[in-house]
Amino acid sequence: MTPQMKQFEVWALSASRLPFVVPGDPAPNRYTPCGAWRAAQIAGSAFAILTEREREVLELIARGHDNGQIASQLSLSTKTVRNHINNIFSKLDIPNRAQAIVRARDVGFGCRPS
Repeated sequence: MTPQMKQFEVWALSASRLPFVVPGDPAPNRYTPCGAWRAAQIAGSAFAILTEREREVLELIARGHDNGQIASQLSLSTKTVRNHINNIFSKLDIPNRAQAIVRARDVGFGCRPS
């Protein structure tokens, strides 16, 4: 197990007990119904190699946000968002945003707080 995988395993275990919060969420203190399930699904998968920021960006992509909205919510420039998205596409070997949304939703990204 690589150091990155070990670090992610710790994150996944703690994430299963904590609410998943995205900056700018209208209800940041509520639990997502699939947060723990998502953490279990991405542990050991290709999504495990994403950084925490890349997972935040992917969460917002899966929710249907455009680059400008993501930049605003995460207090980033649109260029930085584009860089994160390109890194996500590269790490997951995904050719476009539509495929990223499909794959992300398959493992539980894009869930809204209940």
